[in-house]
Amino acid sequence: MKRWPTKLLGEVAKVVAGDPAPQGAEDFSDDGFPFVRMQDVGRNGHTTNLVETKDRLSASASRKLKRFPIGSILVPKSGASIRLNHRAILGVEAHVVSHLAVIVPHASLNNHFAYYWLCGIDLSGVAHDADLPSMKTSELAKLQIPFPPLAEQERIVKLLDEAMELRKLRILANHQADSLLPAIFHEMFGDPTANEMKWPVNPLAELCRSITDIDHKMPKSVESGIPFISAKDLLDDGTLSFENVKTISEDDFRQLARKSKPEKGDIIYSRIGAKLGKARMVKVDFNFLASYSCCTIKPKHELVDVLFLCHLLDSPSMLKQAHKGVRAIGVPDLGMGEIKNFQIITPPIASQMEFAQRVTEIRELEASQATSRTRLDALFQSMLHRAFNGEL
Repeated sequence: MKRWPTKLLGEVAKVVAGDPAPQGAEDFSDDGFPFVRMQDVGRNGHTTNLVETKDRLSASASRKLKRFPIGSILVPKSGASIRLNHRAILGVEAHVVSHLAVIVPHASLNNHFAYYWLCGIDLSGVAHDADLPSMKTSELAKLQIPFPPLAEQERIVKLLDEAMELRKLRILANHQADSLLPAIFHEMFGDPTANEMKWPVNPLAELCRSITDIDHKMPKSVESGIPFISAKDLLDDGTLSFENVKTISEDDFRQLARKSKPEKGDIIYSRIGAKLGKARMVKVDFNFLASYSCCTIKPKHELVDVLFLCHLLDSPSMLKQAHKGVRAIGVPDLGMGEIKNFQIITPPIASQMEFAQRVTEIRELEASQATSRTRLDALFQSMLHRAFNGEL
């Protein structure tokens, strides 16, 4: 292991804060100078080329604020974002909000070397006030950064850049996989709303053995019992989560399950709140209940394939139908009658099953990609550790 000298970050870089955001409408202009806010950094999480900003400053406002050069490193210095450890390198000259610290490396410090070093440091430990974390730039400047010769910094950056590129390719592959299912569905069945392929259309209730929800009561939570999920547990990645869920007693379960008990192969459909319109297939065979923010759909398998129906219910076209039936303005609330009357295209069951097979194949591909991404992330973190301990 090489033993490199260390330097205070403030000795090899300028470490300052951005400026308070201007408040007047006249301070902003669509064709003005980029103004980086926390959300611009958070949008990317980690990026070595931040060029897009939501806001731009007018010429008059720009003249009053500091302007930072391309290559400056941005680090959250206040608020909950400190815990997220987001990092960015400016890809354009820009103004920066005061909630961000700006690190402008001297000529002896490679900015990508400093960026990767910062990616491996959890700065929440440097921050004060657990409820609303904040960090002074003077504290950031006192951090000890490994300081090998510039040529060695550049060699390490090249290795880490290559590892980062592999991670980007994996993320791109994940995004492409996400777009496959809607494209395949459209190719096979067309737009369900327009129904240009003239498939038969039936109310959802005619395609199901039952569509039920539990009594509108909130059972008491117990420390260890039967899982009791709600709409928030229908995750955006297409899964149904049982992590950190409320649990209820067996007595409450038996009473509520008389009306609506989900089983493997059913669909949980969210009908209230921000998650309205999410549909997730039940893949577990243990007992659980869904709160009245959801309903349980039990398809007639001889008429409709569950994966086909789940994908259709989760599609933008069905979300439009759902919003037409919403009864409340403040918190969206879709009645059971409206759900039962959803108009569902019903292609031949053989075609539905063919689509379901493609869904299964793509889900297996996504699982493989997730495993690969986890391994790449672990490899990258290992490389970061080794790089700044002189082991690369």
